[in-house]
Amino acid sequence: MKDVEDRGGAIKTINDGYMQREILNHFCQQQKAIESGERVVVRKNKYRVEGEEDAESRIVLHTVDRQAVREHIESVRRVKAEREAAQVESALARLRKAAGGTDNLMPYLVDAAKAYASIGEITKTLKSVWGEYKELVVV
Repeated sequence: MKDVEDRGGAIKTINDGYMQREILNHFCQQQKAIESGERVVVRKNKYRVEGEEDAESRIVLHTVDRQAVREHIESVRRVKAEREAAQVESALARLRKAAGGTDNLMPYLVDAAKAYASIGEITKTLKSVWGEYKELVVV
């Protein structure tokens, strides 16, 4: 923590890529120690059960329910067709203005949701004011 403070604080070290490099370096050191046997991980590099596959190979990834996706898209289209477009635009304009200042955004977000603005529309509005964070790629 002292090192991070000396380098200007957490935000600066994240923006400079220092934090990401340190995390990557730590991970690489830990992985080398596991591979060399210097660091023991039970059932990974020591005390393995014969015939047992690695935990990573047993992971079952989530699969997308295509029917549920289609139904959700149709539901959003239906809501957008039935809502009062002027109320949505007005709520998003107020949110945009508030996002440019220092006001608490929660009331504006609630108003936008009550007007049936979608999460995508709300996000797009906030991005139009603040931009989008792009993490520094550190290798």
